[in-house]
Amino acid sequence: MPPLARHRYAGAASRRPAAALPCAMYPSMLVSELPSSDPSELLAAARRVHAPPPMPDVSPALALLTSPTLHRLLPWPLIEALGRLPALALWHTRAQVRENARATMRAIVGGTERAGDAERLARAHVIEKHLLRLQFWQQPRSAGIDERSRENLRAALSSGRGVVLSSVHLGPYFDVGFPLMHLDDRPSYAVAGDWFFEPPQPNYQGRRLAFWWAKEQARNHHPLPRSAETIQAMLAAGERVVLYFDIIGRRETVFLGKPMRLADGTARLALATGALVLPVRARRVGARPFIDVSPALDPGDFAGIGELHQALADIHSALVLELPETLEDPRRAGGWEHGATAERWLAPSEVQKAAEAAARPAARDAGEGAPPAQGSSTIFPRV
Repeated sequence: MPPLARHRYAGAASRRPAAALPCAMYPSMLVSELPSSDPSELLAAARRVHAPPPMPDVSPALALLTSPTLHRLLPWPLIEALGRLPALALWHTRAQVRENARATMRAIVGGTERAGDAERLARAHVIEKHLLRLQFWQQPRSAGIDERSRENLRAALSSGRGVVLSSVHLGPYFDVGFPLMHLDDRPSYAVAGDWFFEPPQPNYQGRRLAFWWAKEQARNHHPLPRSAETIQAMLAAGERVVLYFDIIGRRETVFLGKPMRLADGTARLALATGALVLPVRARRVGARPFIDVSPALDPGDFAGIGELHQALADIHSALVLELPETLEDPRRAGGWEHGATAERWLAPSEVQKAAEAAARPAARDAGEGAPPAQGSSTIFPRV
């Protein structure tokens, strides 16, 4: 395998306690060296189907709230009303909710043609956040897909090459691999953070994780560990893998009209394996997920990693800006947090470095001309 295969992505999510599970694959990804492994062993391990974990026991009230059976029996119009009304109440009564939503939408649409819609989108964002949380517990039999998207998907899957389904955390992104189960009997895979493989805890997030596993297994759609070596082996073997694009990384990128550093693993893996890249988008139509599939990008048509990566950023930007209120909050814990602004998105580590750099001259200036403290020297000041 090329040198890329000897690296593994490991995110900050693996160090986060289970009670604060983030959404899949959103934290920053770091690269660390791994010893080379036998590709056949990697493939066998990755293709092994694991039984979904049981739903953890919780209080009766939480068990009812997170009951897939109850959500299946209730009509969606009622569920939608139950989600929309409290969301509107929060918008109208909580100033902090309004300010947070406004800051989120400024960070998403700032510097784009949608910037003037930020106030209306902020209100819609609060509502969609509640509705998407409820939609997660639905069990639709299929995902909507139009004929053009179906043809784009079939063309890529019939190529005989590996296929990366490139998505962002938009709308019901947890259902983005759904259409694959209706085309053939082959399994598909989605790269997940380390937290996805931890035992579910007895709380809301633990129940959500267990149900997520069950949904994926029922659709023949399986989680993969965040290992570049494993993902490369899978793509080289012609498998279909969902990778998320909006991940903090090192590649300077223009995304949503502003600069930020994103992980470029999709472009790297596509160029290393010749896999086609299918930009996909998940959106909500009532209780049903609807998946849009753009034409495939062939890595052979691009000069290198940077060019393919930016082309993918441009496509995802256009798809997001049609429904920006449904993008997961980039300012959330585990994402860019307060480093996401209308002008630029900075990772928390970048914000911290900038603050430290700004503090050094200020501290130096404050100390100029001041007499040393008693018992200290100007070389080793007391701290």
